[in-house]
Amino acid sequence: MCPSCTSDKRTLDVTSPDYHGLKQLEAGEIDGTRLASWYLVDNPYIDYSCYITVENGKLKVENYIPDEESSVMWGDHGYFVGVNLFEEGWVCYYPYAWYLPAYAQEPQLVVGENCAGFIKLDRQNGYVFTYDSSFMSCVAHLYSLEYSESEKQWMWNCEATFDDGINTYLFDSEEQCIYIFTNEGIECFSIKDKTLSTVKMSRILKQHIYANSAVKLNGKLYCGSPMGIYEYDIDTDEEFWYPMDYEKYVG
Repeated sequence: MCPSCTSDKRTLDVTSPDYHGLKQLEAGEIDGTRLASWYLVDNPYIDYSCYITVENGKLKVENYIPDEESSVMWGDHGYFVGVNLFEEGWVCYYPYAWYLPAYAQEPQLVVGENCAGFIKLDRQNGYVFTYDSSFMSCVAHLYSLEYSESEKQWMWNCEATFDDGINTYLFDSEEQCIYIFTNEGIECFSIKDKTLSTVKMSRILKQHIYANSAVKLNGKLYCGSPMGIYEYDIDTDEEFWYPMDYEKYVG
């Protein structure tokens, strides 16, 4: 699946189980006025979104708004629980059977920040994204979670800080990296080297499109959002915006 450029307009082929008749989106510009008023109560499409996944080699667009209040990552000897309640957010490690008196092992606080999701690599390695719940703060962090055979315990460490916040992220298993979509652009964290690099400072993402999902398909990165789909071509360094016309597909 590739964007089509056979006409004057660039288009993106998609499928959708929720938006009847949606098969293609046309590239355009972000409507700043519409974006500024998107979350006002009088917006008739405030409860709609473009959440994207890949199905049969095409982008699938669904009306889904992620809202996970908690998440779990299990591994050797224990598991991690993350809570995302804004003013009451945290990530903790729990040894298996910690609640039984015979084991007498207490849970351990990893960080007192909201959990934005886990990435599990295997039973002894993973990552967790967190973000500060302070008023007007958008600082986020990436923590590594590793089980040490020598220490016989789980270890965690803050690997990266994102002053511009995190909207969504994507684990690329082939490249062994994590793409992070912030309010300024795209960052890439190398799992092998544990280094963070800037992929793209984006004129589109910095307009705060509130990306909610991300996929990689045919050498391109895509983000779903309430107002449409963002595309970044890794090879050409080009980016495009495909606005969603809800009036056409919802009424």
